[in-house]
Amino acid sequence: MSSAAWASRLILTDAQQISGFRCGRSSVDEWLHEKALSSKATVRTTLYLDAEQTLIAFAATTTTIVEVSGATSAQRANSRDGRAVGFLLAQMGVRHDLAGKGIGGAVLRDAMRSAARMHEEAPFSLFVVDAADESLVEYYRRAGLVRLGNQLRLATPMRKIKALVNALDGEVWGNITDRNSSLYPSGTVNLQRR
Repeated sequence: MSSAAWASRLILTDAQQISGFRCGRSSVDEWLHEKALSSKATVRTTLYLDAEQTLIAFAATTTTIVEVSGATSAQRANSRDGRAVGFLLAQMGVRHDLAGKGIGGAVLRDAMRSAARMHEEAPFSLFVVDAADESLVEYYRRAGLVRLGNQLRLATPMRKIKALVNALDGEVWGNITDRNSSLYPSGTVNLQRR
């Protein structure tokens, strides 16, 4: 997929907008079709459309309070009483027939940009992701997030997200779906120009 993974974005307001969409993960598909609309007062669901205005992906974001008492020192920075405020990528899905084409990475980067913009207006400590299942933990880890205990929740400090977004704007983002070339041995994202 090109650097423009989608043609347009819009906010979910009507069930017709998501009719027929399936990412293939039952928990994610169920959330989108059964809970996304009823959650719109507290969760923003962004829809990503192709040139034909067909839904190809979505991301649902909100804020959250994160228990960080057992987390890394970076994750605990700016926490109060063992808790920190975070920008949460709560749900994300790519249409099942488009999996592996880089759309998920592009949606994740877009969510990171949204978090960085929001952070300028109302600072918070963490960028947080809830992985749908264990198989996605490694995917998010390659994007620079660190697991919180043995949960399916991962987080990284906003200062790192803001640095990453600055690098993104300079077009030096590595392909996080490439398990080898985009990672340093430590497992962090390689931001060198290709």
